[in-house]
Amino acid sequence: MKLSDLINVQRGQSAIDLTSGLGERELAATFMPTDAAIAILRKIERAVQPDANMQDRALNWFGTYGAGKSRLAVLVGQMLRDGVASQEFATFLGRLSNVGESRLASALKGTFL
Repeated sequence: MKLSDLINVQRGQSAIDLTSGLGERELAATFMPTDAAIAILRKIERAVQPDANMQDRALNWFGTYGAGKSRLAVLVGQMLRDGVASQEFATFLGRLSNVGESRLASALKGTFL
C-alpha cells in the first residue's frame, strides 16, 4: 500500500511568483482584502504622496505561509505600474467599498490614476 492510498492532499491556491504574477491581470479582481492588507494599502497610499515623511516611505510586511503577502505585493506592483483604471481594479475597489473601505477605495483611485 502506498501513502497516497491513505492520504489525500487537497491543494489550495498555489504560491504566486512575483515576476510572472505582475502579468496576471485577473489577480486584482479576485483579491480578497484582509484587515492586514487594508492597513498596508492605506500605508502605501500615504507613502507615495509628495509630502510623505521619509519614515512613511519604507514598509515591511510579514505573515505566515499562505497569508497573501505575495498576492498583495503583486497587487501593489500592478497598481504602481498600471494604475487602477482597469476593470479588474474596478472590481477590487468595489470589493473594498463593500467591506466598508470606500474612503480607501476612493483614495487609491485618486492616487493611482
